[in-house]
Amino acid sequence: MKIVTPSLIALMLAAGAAHAQDAGTVDLTSSANLVSGDELEDGTVYSVATGIDQQSFEGATYTTVESEWEKVGEIEDVVLDSEGKLVAIEAEIGGFLGLGDRHVLLPVSDLALVAGKNRDFSYVTRLSQEELRDLPELDRNFWE
Repeated sequence: MKIVTPSLIALMLAAGAAHAQDAGTVDLTSSANLVSGDELEDGTVYSVATGIDQQSFEGATYTTVESEWEKVGEIEDVVLDSEGKLVAIEAEIGGFLGLGDRHVLLPVSDLALVAGKNRDFSYVTRLSQEELRDLPELDRNFWE
């Protein structure tokens, strides 16, 4: 289920691991630990460039964008399941100036949120460029 980003009021992302938390444990009185969908949209997606295994990636905390990471795309949208849990992001990867780009879904298990200065957010993926190219491309009518 796609949630239109402007209608997404707030999205809690835990410990940089990009997993949504139970709303009962989230302090909704302060924006300090909340991220709105608008703040994520058009953020950059980076690859660790070499691709790392899932176990090493899970539990890692990323606080800054590392110089060796490759910019691989932009966040187009966040994807929630029918229970409201963040399950993936739609990313535009590859291409140059809008030519040759592809839209793919990246599951949260392969992503970590990187909170930059001034609420500038990015995602880093454990997937290499080759693994990203192998992901199925979203059909233009996927959300219709």
